[in-house]
Amino acid sequence: MSHIFISYSRKDIELAQRIVTALAENDFDTWVDWDSIPKGEDWWNEIARGIEESDAFLFLVSPDSAVSKICNEEIDHAVKNGK
Repeated sequence: MSHIFISYSRKDIELAQRIVTALAENDFDTWVDWDSIPKGEDWWNEIARGIEESDAFLFLVSPDSAVSKICNEEIDHAVKNGK
């Protein structure tokens, strides 16, 4: 189980990577798509499971993430799961 699921726009990947590194340095395990979806798996099912099994949901707010269909679906799923 991960401590924190990170939702972000692909355009903000550099910031997401810096946050993942900083959290890891403080012993927080993160769920991020580039590291947590096995090849050949249904990506949405893996994302949904990652949200459900994480302790917290972190959304990187940016102009791009705010209008991202996938990011908003992740937010909806997180809310439905009490994150």
